[in-house]
Amino acid sequence: MSQLYPSDTIYFGQSLLDWVAIVHTDLCELYNLPKFDTTPGGYGYDSYACVLVAILSNVSSADIMGAMQAKLDVKKYVDLMHPEWSANYLKWKATTPGRSTNNPLKSINTTCRNDRATTSSEHLIDSDVELYRDVIDIVFDRLTKNVLNAGMSKLCI
Repeated sequence: MSQLYPSDTIYFGQSLLDWVAIVHTDLCELYNLPKFDTTPGGYGYDSYACVLVAILSNVSSADIMGAMQAKLDVKKYVDLMHPEWSANYLKWKATTPGRSTNNPLKSINTTCRNDRATTSSEHLIDSDVELYRDVIDIVFDRLTKNVLNAGMSKLCI
């Protein structure tokens, strides 16, 4: 499968591959799940990458400040992420029937994913919204720490 989300694209000083690794690691810890393969070009990577690109391509300084003040418009990001995830899932489902390339025991085509992909973001079930919120929180936590660290570095000069 061609790589739609180049792993070397830089967002806020880190490659998309690094962002995928950060979010994947944090979500696995948060949900107490085993880590799985997130190699570029695979379903796992693309699933993370598509929602991260949707977030990172739309971040504004006002959004970072909003996150620092616990006033981030999370719905804005859920509305950006969900169509990207849905399109990515439907593409993988159509081009990779049956099993995923990185986990021969798990099918890409599941009822849960089909339901999520065919539901608009405003009608998602709570657990799907919570997962998107967790991704958003991880990204903005990292962004706000980077901003604060950069500011502290300037103060120390």
